[in-house]
Amino acid sequence: MRSHPLFCQLLLISFITLGVVLFNRFALPVLFPFLLAYLIVRLLQPGIRFLTKRLHFPSWLAYGVLLLLCSIVLGIAILGIGHTILCQLKLLATNLSIYFQLYKEMFTNCCDTVCHSLDRYLGMDRGSCLAFFQRQLCKIQPDSSIKLYRNVCTLFLQGMSNVLHFALVFLIMLISTLLLCKDYKPLHRLIHKNRFYPVFSHIGHSLLDTGVAYFRSQLLIIICVWIICSLALFLINNPYFVVLGLLISVFDAFPVLGSGMIFVPWGIYYLLPFDHAGNNGYFYAAVLFTAYLLCVFLREFLEAKLLAGHINVLPIFTLASIYIGTKLYGISGIFLGPISLSLILTLYRVWMRQPNKLPPK
Repeated sequence: MRSHPLFCQLLLISFITLGVVLFNRFALPVLFPFLLAYLIVRLLQPGIRFLTKRLHFPSWLAYGVLLLLCSIVLGIAILGIGHTILCQLKLLATNLSIYFQLYKEMFTNCCDTVCHSLDRYLGMDRGSCLAFFQRQLCKIQPDSSIKLYRNVCTLFLQGMSNVLHFALVFLIMLISTLLLCKDYKPLHRLIHKNRFYPVFSHIGHSLLDTGVAYFRSQLLIIICVWIICSLALFLINNPYFVVLGLLISVFDAFPVLGSGMIFVPWGIYYLLPFDHAGNNGYFYAAVLFTAYLLCVFLREFLEAKLLAGHINVLPIFTLASIYIGTKLYGISGIFLGPISLSLILTLYRVWMRQPNKLPPK
């Protein structure tokens, strides 16, 4: 009995999707340092050809000069950003006790206002709800302190583990880059002799173009959101406007969360009667709400159009791939989702021998 063509295509897409998901979950974390090293060496090739052919540099010297220049530029950028972050964190640590006292007073005033309103609404004596709330708070406070301590210790250990893992990956990537600089041409001659080279070359070039375009688009959007957030925080006289703007811009990249999780409660706080902004509370709230709307415009409208123009899918599929990617891969799904979608479409088109065209509108 012959299978229906539509069923065969659905089965093919299912197998390709399953293979891509399994590869990203299990194989990609192991191969990531080596793929990143190959990408770095591949990106250095135009500069290598210029130094070796135009300036007649030896191959080893050309690789050394470019790697040294890239390391210096990257080191200066990391040191500059790190210095700014450390200065901001030092200022935050100095003022942390003041902020804690202010937030404690705000929490107390809020509880007093809500409890007194409940007393009037329920016809109870003034202070009854507040006394009940304080008794319940005293009961849960010891357990909460223990849980908070455990969570802090767990986060600290996870952070140390992630730092060590990142250092190991960086070291392997650095060694792999140095080895690939030496063996780049022999490796390419070996790959070219493989009978599957045309297929792998097509897939590799498609993924390379997609990955570079996606990272470039995502970086552009993050920078724009960073500028908006930093400007908004500067207008409300926040002393940490650069660092907080960067953190909010990165936080805004997550599909479900976004900058509204920060800007909306912050703006509502300035609208409440017990804020410390004085007569500027409404202005501060308007600035934060405006910044949130601008971030929503960039993230919800511009992102889909920018990325869809590069990975050749409709905007709704781009947003869906980001959301599904975060569900499957976690934080890295922001990047792996659209790249996985592009890989699935590329493999399907190679198998079906279809041209790489835009979907019909």
